[in-house]
Amino acid sequence: MGHYSRLFYTALAVGLFVAFTNHSASAKSSGSCQHAPITIKAGQKYNKARKQLMNNGWQPIIVNANERANTGQEEDLAQMGFVEVISCGTGLVFCDYAFSDQYSNKLEVRTQGEIWEQNPVPAVSSFTLKCNQ
Repeated sequence: MGHYSRLFYTALAVGLFVAFTNHSASAKSSGSCQHAPITIKAGQKYNKARKQLMNNGWQPIIVNANERANTGQEEDLAQMGFVEVISCGTGLVFCDYAFSDQYSNKLEVRTQGEIWEQNPVPAVSSFTLKCNQ
């Protein structure tokens, strides 16, 4: 299978996944706590979700290059300015990013999607709030 055929089938699979997935980001929480607003949604491009989080008081937790898993596209994302990327997988290319708020809570955002010419930024798939207990 040629390069463009693989890209086409990857794009088709991602399109079908998004089309048949609930478009509200699934939220997991480690408990009930006071936290900065979380208004992101599944399917939203990560760069827009990131800006929204930062406007709501969430700050990216900078992950140094030697602390990243570097198993996928972490370095490319970090070079795009997403310095909070923790790790990325292969296959469906899930990537995790870390944020904190003024209450010392942590928010892990997960995206799905490979970076390529037609999809330069992955989309949010879920997030997990970890309350500071």
